[in-house]
Amino acid sequence: MRTFVVYLRRNPESLPRVVLMLHRRVGQIDRLTAERMDNRDVMRVSIGVEADAERATRIEANLYNLVDVLLVENTDHAGARGLSGDLSSLDAASST
Repeated sequence: MRTFVVYLRRNPESLPRVVLMLHRRVGQIDRLTAERMDNRDVMRVSIGVEADAERATRIEANLYNLVDVLLVENTDHAGARGLSGDLSSLDAASST
């Protein structure tokens, strides 16, 4: 899974533009989280999608083509499965 952290200018059209572009280019968005920043003019959006390195580079370039995108951080969470396994073992231990 790839996570893109996108910093946007805060206006009513910026988030729908990002979601629509990703829906057209990627298809399915696995995770989407939007949060306020200390600076009220900027919003931080975290987006999780399945993409290999080449596709992730194209997605990042497409995000930068959008008007209100200020910054894009592209991270690879290949090791995330190990973490969820650890969390499930903690849940099992706490229920006994």
